[in-house]
Amino acid sequence: YQRTSSNGNVAFYVASEVMSDDCFSGLGNTDQRNYCVIDRFDISQSLSDNNIFNGTWADYYAGIFRCNTLLKKLPGINDWKSDDEAVIDATRKRIEGETRSLRAIMYFDLVRLFEKVPLLTEPTTANIPQSDPVETYKLIVEDLKFAAVNIPASGGSGKRPGCWSRESADGKSGWRECDRATVCVLSSRRRRRA
Repeated sequence: YQRTSSNGNVAFYVASEVMSDDCFSGLGNTDQRNYCVIDRFDISQSLSDNNIFNGTWADYYAGIFRCNTLLKKLPGINDWKSDDEAVIDATRKRIEGETRSLRAIMYFDLVRLFEKVPLLTEPTTANIPQSDPVETYKLIVEDLKFAAVNIPASGGSGKRPGCWSRESADGKSGWRECDRATVCVLSSRRRRRA
């Protein structure tokens, strides 16, 4: 997931800020012209930037491919640090929940940025058709519900252990409280007050 925000491409969160009224692009001569295209919704600002989100698309689908690969191989993993079947089952479900939550947040970003996206639930390199956004949101909700049930409420080292949020990730305050992973992920963006 880290790759989707720091791989040198136009990250979704940066693009969403540039597209909003929260910031302006083109403030200095070191800004890339692609940010002017995004800010002004005008490709004539930089005609050579005809594939601004190509790298972003590739990064997200690389992450989704890795999630799908792990989800496919997870049932076949037999080398665990415990012999207790209950611990192994809980660990397997926690890992699946974490993986599915990452896949859900990547699809959540993609569907907001592109609307219709190919919906991959198996690792594949095939070129499949785009799915209706409703189907994508169904998978997102399904993945987050699974994560909410199977990621334990205890554990972790953040201020609110066990809850996947930006607050628990970086220890900063000001983010919405949440008890379930579904609510936490979908409301993780701070609401700016006018």
